[in-house]
Amino acid sequence: ECPLTLTLSLQTSTPQSTMPASRKKAKGKARKAAKAQQQELAAAAASSQRGALHSQYQPQPHFRGDGGIGSPHNNNIPPLKKCQHGFGTEAFSGWRICDSFMGPFMDAFNASGRHDDQDLRAAMDATYDRFMEVWKDAAKLKWVISCFVANGTRYILDGTGEGGEDEYAVKDYAIIAYYLEEYVKVTLKKTQDKMDWRQICELQVRNNPTDHDLVKFYHERNPCKCLEKLHKEGEKASALREEGEKSTFNHNNNSP
Repeated sequence: ECPLTLTLSLQTSTPQSTMPASRKKAKGKARKAAKAQQQELAAAAASSQRGALHSQYQPQPHFRGDGGIGSPHNNNIPPLKKCQHGFGTEAFSGWRICDSFMGPFMDAFNASGRHDDQDLRAAMDATYDRFMEVWKDAAKLKWVISCFVANGTRYILDGTGEGGEDEYAVKDYAIIAYYLEEYVKVTLKKTQDKMDWRQICELQVRNNPTDHDLVKFYHERNPCKCLEKLHKEGEKASALREEGEKSTFNHNNNSP
């Protein structure tokens, strides 16, 4: 029997209460008041938990130019072409709510123009209650992260040069993706005690979209080989730089 039909049949077979109307009304008000109090306590607990994540942050220097990025949903960002860079490669039934989440999140993140740790917190606070279904589901956040990683990868490959929107999108999408990864580890999976704000701060100072650390960040999270060439070039350049620094250090130490 349908659960709804069963519920209705149980309701209709229940004898009418002889409780006076005034007492019924009073009990109903009491139940509503208790429910409202429970909701307030739950909201306060969630807010406290979000605050605890950010209280671990220790401000560090970071730099940003005047360029900004838009929401992944605006018309200035063309759709992914050919390779999806890992995005959408798995069937996922919850994509609609995640897609709806990303616009408001980016709007809040972009609002102040700073694009720093405070904006990450503002974006979380602005979307937590409305999109609690996303914030409490590791699979949904994984989908969101893969979208940021795919778009950041595409911006690197487009190579529009320094000083444009793409330069900051590469950095900002990396910061957001890493922040969400840390949130999942600390809050949902509880595999670590606190968030690694040091890494977020290090990503903030990367001003070149083809900076090796940024390329490495996306390459490590990407199942495709689209960044393979840039990554190898960066590894080679880093090795040569380290070798040159070591040689200079040894020469200076051996000088009379």
